[in-house]
Amino acid sequence: MAIGDKRINLDVLKAIHDADAADVADLKSAINGGQVTESVTASVPTSFNTSSNRCTLNLTDYTGKKAFISNKNLFPLYPSLVNNGVTLTPNADGSITLSGTATAAATFQISGNVMPTVGNGTFTLSANNTVAIGDNLTYINPSINGSYGTVGCRLNSVNATETFTLGLTDRITAIRIRISSGVTFPENYKLFIQLEEGTEKTAFVPHEGSIIDITKAETQATCFEGYNYVAVQRDVSGTVTYVTTKSTGGVINSVNDLKDDVESLDTRVTALEQAEPTATKKFTGKKIVCFGDSITGNFPAPTDYPSMIAEITGATVYNVGFGGCCMCDNGQTRRLFTMCRLADSIVAGDFSAQANSGVSITYAGTSINYVPERIATLESIDWSTIDYITIAYGTNDWNANYGLDNENNPLDTTTYIGAFRYSIEKLLAAYPNIKAFVLTPLWRFWDTNTGLPSEITSDYIDSNDYHKGTGYYLWNYGNALMEAAEKYQIPVFDLYHNCMMNRYNRLQYFNATDGTHPKLEGRELMAAMISARMEAAY
Repeated sequence: MAIGDKRINLDVLKAIHDADAADVADLKSAINGGQVTESVTASVPTSFNTSSNRCTLNLTDYTGKKAFISNKNLFPLYPSLVNNGVTLTPNADGSITLSGTATAAATFQISGNVMPTVGNGTFTLSANNTVAIGDNLTYINPSINGSYGTVGCRLNSVNATETFTLGLTDRITAIRIRISSGVTFPENYKLFIQLEEGTEKTAFVPHEGSIIDITKAETQATCFEGYNYVAVQRDVSGTVTYVTTKSTGGVINSVNDLKDDVESLDTRVTALEQAEPTATKKFTGKKIVCFGDSITGNFPAPTDYPSMIAEITGATVYNVGFGGCCMCDNGQTRRLFTMCRLADSIVAGDFSAQANSGVSITYAGTSINYVPERIATLESIDWSTIDYITIAYGTNDWNANYGLDNENNPLDTTTYIGAFRYSIEKLLAAYPNIKAFVLTPLWRFWDTNTGLPSEITSDYIDSNDYHKGTGYYLWNYGNALMEAAEKYQIPVFDLYHNCMMNRYNRLQYFNATDGTHPKLEGRELMAAMISARMEAAY
């Protein structure tokens, strides 16, 4: 993060700094009071899977949180999976076997809270593959802070290895194995994947790790031979993040690692504060247009997330979201306001069809029809001066059971992905100055307060587990969108898997009676995350 970056970075660093400083103070107080010792050397027996191989975590400030403990191989174990003709099978020796022929691009992703703890250091990812296979789009690829970038091991070379560095606030939020369409695996094709701290790969060891609940100041946990990587939850401004500590020989010393973190943050915060009087928001003078459905469009400024993006980034932001609308056009009542039809009108420079449609869409909780205002906004924009667009559709396409894709017609605008391809090609051909940024559909839920789908008999379900009649889950649409955007070299923020909203904290971000549209706190979180990802991408 360069000095002079946006104000939000300084605020985040300060929040983390203050939290770490408080943690150090609490731990030092406990040490001085004789409650815990500053470091504890764990016994290291010859067998490392016995109850005697324990260490004490000195964590007075973390009761009720979770700790993640791993040996040197931080790469999580995959379950058995099948995707587009390829079967992934985990083996007892820690390797995975890939078999079959990819009938389309096959992706195996581990996301959510599996790997949120890995960050702040230099890491090496290795595949230990003895056979080259596929092309440059056949790889193992981590998502850093919610975005898949260029970091990864490309499997079209043997012993694929990649070394990369993560900053203090960076985290690996997901990881995927991607196989290009048409790849056929030879018999007994294995990968021995290892993610480890350091600049060079070392001998492969199977991943061992555990997640424990911290129930008291001194919580016992299993440690591993030679190296332990420990990460512990803590809250920073209401967001769960992690304190990490690494050690060898079974020694875990969380106090000293926290001190190091605080000293490093002290230096960076001071530098940012000194630069702040002359700092300029990164997107000052830039123009952004936000396309989307009701999550984008149904809230008036300044409570809509596009207005919040403008405040954070310094950009001029236009909200052209329309509630109830989709990426695709299936002849629905609001078809003229879908992404693909808006793309047609933008290129034609003619919005008379929308203006004469008679469609009325109101702001949430009001009778105010905002369609005329949005049409006026669209007509006022000089698209040759637009720097960025964001595209955020999918929950309505999925909910209406509209098709995901048509392999016989990639530009079929009656399908979600076909309409996306059509819109991108239409807009960028006419206005190559525009840079697109794509958002996957947002996680959502249903319970007895919001109303449940008729076929659900439980009192709660969310989009992780509920699929429509087509058999697709909402996240299938998001995964397909990421795959399609990648073919155009367009950055994607995987909002679904990285929105930080879930069953347990949902009422922090949604009203009790609406599991689809985030309330103000949820939209503020969306704006902060989208802004940070856009600024990182551009």
